[in-house]
Amino acid sequence: MSDEYKFGKTIAALGDASIPVSGLEFFEVIQAGESVKVQLADAWATWTAAQAVDDDYTWTDRNEARTVYVTTGASNVTITLPDSTETTLIAGDRFRVSKVDSGAGEVTLSRGGASDTIEGETSLALPSQYNYATVEWSGSFWNRVNFEIVEQGENSNGHYVVFSSGVQVCWGEARLPASIGNAALGGYRSTTYAASLPAAYASGTAYETIVSGVGSETFSVTNNASVQTATQFRPVFWAVTSQGAATRGIQFWAIGIAV
Repeated sequence: MSDEYKFGKTIAALGDASIPVSGLEFFEVIQAGESVKVQLADAWATWTAAQAVDDDYTWTDRNEARTVYVTTGASNVTITLPDSTETTLIAGDRFRVSKVDSGAGEVTLSRGGASDTIEGETSLALPSQYNYATVEWSGSFWNRVNFEIVEQGENSNGHYVVFSSGVQVCWGEARLPASIGNAALGGYRSTTYAASLPAAYASGTAYETIVSGVGSETFSVTNNASVQTATQFRPVFWAVTSQGAATRGIQFWAIGIAV
């Protein structure tokens, strides 16, 4: 499907410069079948502009740059949304804030109006580098746009990504000294071991884990989900023959609800 611009009720081919835009409140881009509606502002250039700040900042007008990149250093910084009682907001208006440095300071995205809410809360916390949030004005409150990455990181246990919906994905490798010597199901199994995740889940029942062996075809591995915890999954090793203690590598993927 070809790209199109849709202005109000008018459809025109991409590149048609004859369409009047005076008085319109939005235009809509239709690209490969996907529709994205964009609000028109009096100062059009500011809609997609961004600015960098290192101190508290308040949006006072919907025509200001709607993306703010924050460098905190060691100090906390508060970014305040427009006050709906003092600013003419249009349903669908979006604002975005991002913490760009690794400083100890946290970014707080705060409501502007005393009766405004951000998904029922008065603020959102962005504590770590690369955390960001995009919020959309519904007409009476702010919604956080789902499925954006709000946190990501890595440590000695692996990698993790947290989405704005609350879903967290962890992955990595672990090496455990395990013996496989308990007779079971016509073969042999190990005891249940513990391997740490790179980030915690809401509870041991709040996530699912997939595991596989690394660097060997002499054993397989499963996860004993019934005893996993919020911070550790529980691998069990299996083999056709009994095997003595050896360092065994496993790969893991986990998906579920973050803390």
